[in-house]
Amino acid sequence: MKLEFATKMQRFGCRCLALCPMIKYMNRVGGVHMLKQERFDLGLNDRKRDNFFKSISAFSNYGDGKILFEIKDTSVFSDINRKEKELQKVESMINASIKPTPIFKVDVEEIGGKTYLVINILKGRSQPYLYKNKAYKKLGNLYVQVDKRELKELICWGLDIYYEDMEAKKTDLKFTYLDQYLKGRGGRATLTGSTLDVFRVKGKKDYYNFAGELFADENDLEFAGIEIIKYGGDKEEVIERETLSGKSILWQYHRVLEVFESLYRHKDFRKRPYRKSLMIPEEAFTNALAGAIFNRQWDIKANMQICMYKDKIEIILPGKIPYGLSEKDYVKVWFSGYRNCVIFWIFIMLYIVDKSLYGFLRVKRAYKDSITKPYYEFSDDCIKTVLPVVDEDFSTLSPAEAAIYKLLGEKRVLTRLEIDSILGFNKYKTLRLLNSLLDKRLVEKCGNGPSTRYALY
Repeated sequence: MKLEFATKMQRFGCRCLALCPMIKYMNRVGGVHMLKQERFDLGLNDRKRDNFFKSISAFSNYGDGKILFEIKDTSVFSDINRKEKELQKVESMINASIKPTPIFKVDVEEIGGKTYLVINILKGRSQPYLYKNKAYKKLGNLYVQVDKRELKELICWGLDIYYEDMEAKKTDLKFTYLDQYLKGRGGRATLTGSTLDVFRVKGKKDYYNFAGELFADENDLEFAGIEIIKYGGDKEEVIERETLSGKSILWQYHRVLEVFESLYRHKDFRKRPYRKSLMIPEEAFTNALAGAIFNRQWDIKANMQICMYKDKIEIILPGKIPYGLSEKDYVKVWFSGYRNCVIFWIFIMLYIVDKSLYGFLRVKRAYKDSITKPYYEFSDDCIKTVLPVVDEDFSTLSPAEAAIYKLLGEKRVLTRLEIDSILGFNKYKTLRLLNSLLDKRLVEKCGNGPSTRYALY
């Protein structure tokens, strides 16, 4: 294989692999994509030859890709029969290295006055696609081997099975709590085999799936719970810890809401008649909590954590964002709500979330009159949603910071020079104030260099 590959490159007169494709990553639901541009070179040595096959494995596993070889000696393809023979050799080389056989097409194209050997790879439906018995993914500018959990996920994709569709450990499941909740919402029918089909908690062979086990009154799922941690004035002082597990995820959801209301509800004496209000918007918390439940990776053996401080709530979700979505896309669009389609469907059927508007968009809307804003923090092991206490009186801002904040609220988007001219600040003062607002996540930066603009977060 090594000799044949080197001979092939010399026959084509390839200087190197000049790859500048637009790679389209699709999530498993479809219709959601993110475009990225990358560049790397492939010579004739073993390491770069391996990168070539690793890239085909990654494209076949996770998203479409295009590889371009620049051809210096175009006489190789002057004869049609010879051209077809050479292209078939490239196809055979790829088919012999990647298992199962990937979906791709090899052709010769004229691009910008130059001749290229073009290899178009499509995302397959028989994952995992292996090179030397290993599956690969793209990480930055590198192609790395997937870990055990990602390999398990690829196998499920290839079999068209998702974790929530797998067979439940228990067979004698009862749904008394779910039934009582439905009757409280105006439902009359008792949940039976036929009515349970509407909630999709049964598989094709009439067995209960993992989603059904989550909503059952009792289950044996060790790490499918929620841990509530209450902190005192000192953020390291734990006052109380409560672990919810072994019961319906719907019961856990309602129990967290009870604790939330008991801690963050207070009397608002500024408004008459006096009424109780929440320090953190209820709409924001309920949507963030529901989104965390139907977005989490249930195959990870760790409980979800709700950390309740005096000035904020942190919802810590084990796992990471879906492959192919950037952090910016996850925050602004939140397509990942379809990671667990059955659980998401049940929450819609129970009128807990609104299909037309849910997730972070609705969370942000609940903070529209507040200086403080919700935000995400990402790591390799978890996703953290932070919901701060509402602040509507600018008490946390200096007069100059409040002036910039109000100005951006009126003008939407401004450059630093425009802020200087309107407020009469000098360059250094404006930059210092903008950096302070950026650190507080009240303002976001758009663009770079002289065209940099600022808007409210």
